[in-house]
Amino acid sequence: KSIIFKEGSLVQCVYILTSGIIKHSITGASGHECITHISSRGDIIAAESLFTGTVAGYTATTLTDVEMISIPRVDFFTLLKIHPHIEREIINNLTLLLQKNTRRMYDLSYHSTEARISASLLDFAQVYGYKPTSNIIAHPIYRKDLASYAGVTVESAIRTLSKMRKNGIISIENKYVGIKDIKELTRISRDE
Repeated sequence: KSIIFKEGSLVQCVYILTSGIIKHSITGASGHECITHISSRGDIIAAESLFTGTVAGYTATTLTDVEMISIPRVDFFTLLKIHPHIEREIINNLTLLLQKNTRRMYDLSYHSTEARISASLLDFAQVYGYKPTSNIIAHPIYRKDLASYAGVTVESAIRTLSKMRKNGIISIENKYVGIKDIKELTRISRDE
């Protein structure tokens, strides 16, 4: 839960995540946090702020232990001049992220709570991976983070998780979620 940079701050570096998980979040005037994206190994963080010369549009917070490379602004732009293919790769990655977030915005607007929780669990599973030889997501999932990422209240997230557990779709033990029926969870995630 270490903060790398805060929303509204001037970012002086670009970060390349070599291991671990980072959440990107925006906090509203009421203090409510909305997780907009989760970054994992290989993701580039804060490049959009350096390209546009604007302040950070989100807060970057670690969810696990992380290792990352920090490249100062001046060195980053020098690197891009020397190796222009890196700039194209970054632009491709930012474009893919924009497409993913556009789809996620649609899902948050038009899908049911159950569909949003299901899709969020699948996203967490993709980013975190699974414990060896099991269907249990490798890192704990806190209900507050799940609710924030799914765009629902914590109470709705708890009710939905309980229903899924009762129906044999997931298991929950000490904040670790196991996916027992991935086909059903995927089907639910696509329902509107």
